[in-house]
Amino acid sequence: QSTDISATSPEGIGLDVMGYDLLPGTPGGGVIGNISTRLAVGTGDNVLIAGFIITGSTPKQLVLRGIGPSLAQLGVTNAMEHTTLELHDSTGAVIATNDDWQQDANAQAIPSGLQPQDDLESALLITLNAGAYSLVLRGYNDDTGTALVEVYDMGGSSAELSNISTRGFVQTGDNVM
Repeated sequence: QSTDISATSPEGIGLDVMGYDLLPGTPGGGVIGNISTRLAVGTGDNVLIAGFIITGSTPKQLVLRGIGPSLAQLGVTNAMEHTTLELHDSTGAVIATNDDWQQDANAQAIPSGLQPQDDLESALLITLNAGAYSLVLRGYNDDTGTALVEVYDMGGSSAELSNISTRGFVQTGDNVM
């Protein structure tokens, strides 16, 4: 792990972007293993949305997570108490949802190291075809607070997790994206 890009925002806040090569030695370079964004999540138009793209000709298995309550254990103030996830395909159709990760039909198939620490967090183990997807993280019953949306590539196919973009309400101080 190393800082790949360092910069300073106009407000003087240090920004670091890090990459993780989960498959070192892969011909042609590494692959993205995880993409994530932490942000203060509101309601209405101020929810956290992560867009990602899968490229290739074979399906790709992913673990999608919405983390909130366990962030408090890491010193994050105002951690969201209860997260929900909603996955949309490129047409905007909802193709999967989750509230309380252990309630998902295949929850126990999520690798133990990726199972959320808190029952009120969200997670999906899903296999997707190539295409563009949006993952919406909201608070249950319009709960607000700081949350983390994550997409983990489970490997095992030639398809690649190739891009992420994030949309949310950007604030100042400790609440920047």
